[in-house]
Amino acid sequence: MNVKILPGCCWMLLMAGCALSDPVPDDIPPSYMQDVLPVITIDTAVVEDDKSVSITYSVTGGNPEVLTTLRLCLSLNQNPDTTGQTVDLYPSFQQNVFTVNIQSLLRDKNYYTSIFAANKAKSVYSEIKSFYVKSIEKNDSWELVSSIPSASSPFLFKHVFVSNHKAYFVSHFVDWLNAGGREMWEYDPASDRWSRKADFPGTVRDNPCVLSINGRGYMGLGCEMVGLGTYAPLSDWWMYDPDKDQWIEKAYSLADEYFTIAAFEIDNVGYIMKSHEYTSLYPTNVYVYDPQRNHWGKKAGFPGPKLVDTHPFVINGRAFIVGGEYWEGNSILNKCLWEYDPVADHWTPKSEFPGSARRQLQGFVVHDKAYVG
Repeated sequence: MNVKILPGCCWMLLMAGCALSDPVPDDIPPSYMQDVLPVITIDTAVVEDDKSVSITYSVTGGNPEVLTTLRLCLSLNQNPDTTGQTVDLYPSFQQNVFTVNIQSLLRDKNYYTSIFAANKAKSVYSEIKSFYVKSIEKNDSWELVSSIPSASSPFLFKHVFVSNHKAYFVSHFVDWLNAGGREMWEYDPASDRWSRKADFPGTVRDNPCVLSINGRGYMGLGCEMVGLGTYAPLSDWWMYDPDKDQWIEKAYSLADEYFTIAAFEIDNVGYIMKSHEYTSLYPTNVYVYDPQRNHWGKKAGFPGPKLVDTHPFVINGRAFIVGGEYWEGNSILNKCLWEYDPVADHWTPKSEFPGSARRQLQGFVVHDKAYVG
């Protein structure tokens, strides 16, 4: 947290706590006991952006010259005092500056602030003032970045994971072209540059599972084309190490289903939804992979329709899947939204996607808000 004392400027800040009373020495002269402390009032607390605040205060009545301590106390709880985070106002107070600027606050939080004033014998707190630091959506615009330089058709690069703040795109296998499935490129948003990386070494496959878990990329499962229109399920599982630019084979999955419905990460554990077909004849099973133990397990099955091309995202430790398509004699587009609670291992239907029913939604999460379309 950064603090600035600015003349003529208002900022709001919260810091944790101020002690309700400071110890009073035994040898206090009687004159200090007779001093009347001034009234301290926090006049304004103005949030300037999504991480800083200006606080303006006033000192009235009593005898301000008797003050020896003046501290601003800030907290995320409702009782700010000197036992927590504080800002020393006394030096600026002596220069008649009554505004403090506080930066590097947490977003989407309520803060509480009070001012502690004291001389050598007495102490007092101002009334508590609160303020809320809200995330600010800036720009709300799209910016075109450099295109992937692969000679392959760009539409083949539909599998992506993120590692070390860089995105990795793996080409998709197209059976009727008998192409794709191995080539991988790294995109660095800091430099807007693409770099060719190690090819995926496993079997070329359709419908693989690709996701990030604890800062590493994983790819596997899916199915292998063994003949025209004939496929066999795969259960191998690979991790990509960006530091060594190397793929490492991990424990085989419990899953033997053909199709990956969705995959997501919660608390450094991967969850993969699998099924043999997209109809109600086959269940949608949910498998869990723990990279620390290199171990697979199984969770509660998904109770909703047998979706394909649904979109998963995670907010605050809970997973959501939205939209998609399922088959019951013919294709049926969907706009459903389901929430998964990993602690209860339970799925709950939520409010439907407000747009038209669709498949192959794409999206991302920013500041605990999902953007899909």
